[in-house]
Amino acid sequence: MRKNFENWQHKEHEPLILSLSEENKSSLQIAKKLKKLYGIELKPNSFARLIRAFLTWNKTKQAQPIEEPVKVAKIEENKPIQRDTKPKRKQDNEVKTYLVAGCFHFPFHNIKLFDSFLKIINYLGDNLDGIVINGDYLDLMSLSSHAAGQNILPGIDLQVEYSSGLDGLLSIDKAITHSGVRKMFNWGNHEDRYKRHMNNSDNSKYGSALQSPTDGLKLHELGYEVNEDWKDGYFTLENKVDVFHGIYCNKYSAGKHLEMFQRSCVFNHTHRIQSYFSNGIAAFNGGTMAEINNKAFSYMPRSQKMQWENGFNVVRFDSGGNEYIQQLTARNNKFIFDGFVF
Repeated sequence: MRKNFENWQHKEHEPLILSLSEENKSSLQIAKKLKKLYGIELKPNSFARLIRAFLTWNKTKQAQPIEEPVKVAKIEENKPIQRDTKPKRKQDNEVKTYLVAGCFHFPFHNIKLFDSFLKIINYLGDNLDGIVINGDYLDLMSLSSHAAGQNILPGIDLQVEYSSGLDGLLSIDKAITHSGVRKMFNWGNHEDRYKRHMNNSDNSKYGSALQSPTDGLKLHELGYEVNEDWKDGYFTLENKVDVFHGIYCNKYSAGKHLEMFQRSCVFNHTHRIQSYFSNGIAAFNGGTMAEINNKAFSYMPRSQKMQWENGFNVVRFDSGGNEYIQQLTARNNKFIFDGFVF
């Protein structure tokens, strides 16, 4: 061989390269995938030639006896975990996968976790069937009655909040790899600040000149299905799981939502992560994607913020319609998902 790949600089990417190759992905497709995930600086065609050479070398090497035990790579951020089996990918639409994330509170979102969220979207690729932005995507501090007559954070106004949120949605669109992804947007009580603001007789004089969150984020133009009724509206995934922002904020809110609705559901609202199962159905409280210690949340007591958890939910369905809901919790601004650290 012209090159020995025992210690080449992309050794940590070998499991993903081999996995994608087994899915009959071309060297160029693999190169583009890894460039998006890890920011590799090589040009796609050059990287593809290198991957092609590695795959040829690896095929030859597999035919030879192993002289030394395989060393397990150290787990690092955004690096695949070495494992004996490759992740099972969806075939013939047998599995449906949805991401449900809420309480980002743009522009006070957790920037590192949002970047990881984008990488997970991109990683899922053609296996992603839908995304639900599950309320309080915006904070709308500028329309809050709590901030009336004062400027809690200088530099934050409605245009800044809308612009930041729109940038986030455009980033999500960029991370999505195919046009078949269903995109849903639930308003939360923070988006509802707009309606409460406009119900004031003085503010109602603005009319359509003061854009709603739906218009300010260009949700319809971006292809989102939109629910603006944060208390009673919801989306249903695969006729089985209801997704809504959430109503009850008591300590055991997952159990309360299941008791009241008697259907499997995913909600956010409380910023806590919980689950409650009963009689074959379950409710999942999905956490928050906000920067918990941001000054924007200084109005909340420390004791309450100590209960908040960063995270979101992955909702999957098998061909029989059974749901499998995974709660992803963050630690040190990282997720572990599908055997990878993001």
